[in-house]
Parts: sequence; structure tokens; C-alpha cells
Amino acid sequence: MQRLLNALREVSPRNLAVGLLVVVLLLWSVSLFRFTFDVAGGADSSGYMNNARLLLEGRIQDDSRRLPEIREDLIPVRGFAPLGFHIDPETKMLIPGYPFGFPLVLVPFQAAFGAAAGTWIALILIGLAGPIITLLLARESGLSIEWAVYCAVTVATSTLFRFQAFFPMSDTLTLVIACLVLLLLFRLDRDAWS
Repeated sequence: MQRLLNALREVSPRNLAVGLLVVVLLLWSVSLFRFTFDVAGGADSSGYMNNARLLLEGRIQDDSRRLPEIREDLIPVRGFAPLGFHIDPETKMLIPGYPFGFPLVLVPFQAAFGAAAGTWIALILIGLAGPIITLLLARESGLSIEWAVYCAVTVATSTLFRFQAFFPMSDTLTLVIACLVLLLLFRLDRDAWS
């Protein structure tokens, strides 16, 4: 143990930080591949995935279906709306209740690889992008490589980030998009046209 500590003392902080980043990103990748689910687990993920299905079919609304065994006056029309959808009281059509951003990201992957595999691949890429984009943003904002690695490791090991990355939810994508926008703004600020 003492030899390991002595060896670590001789390693530069920069190399130690990069090594830590590589180890954390490898473990995070394994975790993503192992625990990512391509199925709906609640109202949000159900709404997003059904919305993506509709978009793949070229529609933005769907027919509502009532159970023929139940009289219409017993259950209000909204009782037949699946999670993440609303029923238009006039047309009786199902309308997505969540924004279209995340489903629009899922659609090309689902079109290319199928609904399950496409969702899984999109979630893996978004989950991996989170720490990497955070690292790039931290470097662009002037932080040293050591502090930028600390930022990326914090994101990759955050329980909240990890939980959201394993399921079809928009939270992880929102972080990635927000960091990309900030990264772009930092780079535009250095441009002669800004």
C-alpha cells in the first residue's frame, strides 16, 4: 500500500486526473450498458415513448379507445387517456401531454434500429454525452483539466444523473443540450462576429 501511495505522489496531478476520468467513464459506460432500460416506467417515459411512436407513424394525435363493456356515463372520457396523453373533449382524440423534444431525438434512432434498440442506443449516447460535454464546458469556461475532470466525474457519479440516464426521460438530454448551448455561447463569444 505504501508503494502505491509513493507511486501516486510521483504522478502529476494532470495525469492522475486524466486517469481518474478514464476509469470513471469506463465504469459509467459499463453501468449504462448494464442498467439502461428501453421501456416505459411511468407517466413521463410512457408519454415520451408513445409520442415517439406516433411521430414515427407520421401523426401527432391518436384515436382514443373506450372499453365497450363500460358505459360512457360511468367513467369520464379522460379516464381512457394513457399516461402522458390528454383527450380532446371535442374530437375525442388523444393528444400528447409532454413536449416533443425528447421524442424527436428518439425518432431517428427508433427508425434506424427499431423501437427498443433505438431507444436503448439513444439513452446510452445521451448518458455518455453528459459527463463528456460537462468536461468540455468546464474547460471552455477556463477551468484547469483537474477541475474539469472533477466536474465530469461529479456528473457521472451523481445518483440523480445516473438514475435519470437509465430510463427514457428528458432530464439527461436537457442537461446535455444546456451544456452544448453554453459551450456554443462560450465559443461564439470568442468569435470576431460576436
